[in-house]
Amino acid sequence: MKSARQVIRRQSPVFQWGLDECAQSAAGTAVTIKGWVLIQPNRFAWGEVPEVAASLDAHVEIVRPLDQLRPDVIAGFFSGAAADHPQLRCGFRFVVAPQVEPVKLSLRLDGRQWALAEVAATGVESERDLASKVLHGKAGWLFLRNDTNNSACQHDGTLRLTRKGLRSWRRYSRRLQQMGSRVGAPVALLLSPTKESVLPKYYPHAVGQQTLQEQLGAVIPDEMLVHPVTPLSAIGDESYLTADTHFSDRGAMVATVEVARTLRLPLADVVSLFANDRYRPEEIVGDLGRKLSPVQTSSTQVLESYDYRKVVVYDNGLPFFGRIVVTENRDALLKKTCLVFGSSSSYPMLKYSSRIFHRVVLAHTAANLDPQLISKLKPDYVVGQTNARFIVRVPKLNYCIPALIQKILSEQTEAGRQATLSNQVVANEHWLKQTGIGFYHQTVVEALEKRVRGAGES
Repeated sequence: MKSARQVIRRQSPVFQWGLDECAQSAAGTAVTIKGWVLIQPNRFAWGEVPEVAASLDAHVEIVRPLDQLRPDVIAGFFSGAAADHPQLRCGFRFVVAPQVEPVKLSLRLDGRQWALAEVAATGVESERDLASKVLHGKAGWLFLRNDTNNSACQHDGTLRLTRKGLRSWRRYSRRLQQMGSRVGAPVALLLSPTKESVLPKYYPHAVGQQTLQEQLGAVIPDEMLVHPVTPLSAIGDESYLTADTHFSDRGAMVATVEVARTLRLPLADVVSLFANDRYRPEEIVGDLGRKLSPVQTSSTQVLESYDYRKVVVYDNGLPFFGRIVVTENRDALLKKTCLVFGSSSSYPMLKYSSRIFHRVVLAHTAANLDPQLISKLKPDYVVGQTNARFIVRVPKLNYCIPALIQKILSEQTEAGRQATLSNQVVANEHWLKQTGIGFYHQTVVEALEKRVRGAGES
């Protein structure tokens, strides 16, 4: 038996333990950690199932029972028939995404925890096998797997927020409320649900007893948390795209209405804004479908009666993080400004939020908060938005968007720089100064100029 046996100090319930495997998959998309733990006979009780926790960082951990049959281990340490031994199921097995930091293994028993070891799970992901990141569900529906957020473990309930993770999320929610209160703005935190939580009938694995999202719901105040699983489920297959992780246009509308509800906006008026919307069928290659060969498309309903791009007055042109987009709609329901610290799901929501608020400022930060931007804009409403699978990483409270912009633009290729320039929508100097966006735009201008100077000197 190939293992790394280790004797634990006497006060621990661990008699012996071993690590059999910590290996990267051939495609480089996952790391398997496999081993076993034997409990001291005088500490083991029939019916009690010890657990092994694999801490990926300070905020999240995967917890699994010792449930793998290991007759080889029993035969190596005890006499008698292995099949009759009470600790026959002493093995554990984890499959995790490659981790930058070592994974900390520990035993849990009787409500206490004992450290076992730290193991390296530093496999390098390969782009050669993108299809391994796609889980084929029922009826042609695609889901994400082998991702760095360990989505499958989130769904089956084995990935959990640690006490520190829960404390950090509680601190985040309080800080978001405080930042809003300083400018008199109601706040909301939107977790865009995973597709498998809304459409579990197509997902090939059962949901766990308690998911990360349910853990989070216990520490975030109800009056600010928006996790619209139920309303999205009510529109069924129209809520998501079959070959994409994001919700559809109709799903974005539902999410926008739920945010409006949490912000205590006049809900009947909000709903009526979208009552006469028209949609057209369209085939779209989603973020999951493009990983396959041949690519798989999604047939979805795309909003055609309104185009938010016609009311975009500013866009710094960045592709993802650090991007700032501003809409201004003189025909909006409310003559108010809404600041959104959002992620990818916030963009389709602009098709609806830009009709509610006169001005929407979308900063792509995945709910990381930039206090300076709040101070400069003095918005009437503040929304943090992140995708539910990202909650393994607690958003930062003192995020600096200008520093992020500088970093991103300094690392861009010449093709990337040209794309940023071509995607920009730039307002006049007076507007930039009046709105508070000028400081952030100047950061883009200076970073691009520095990039050009650097290229000329090299």
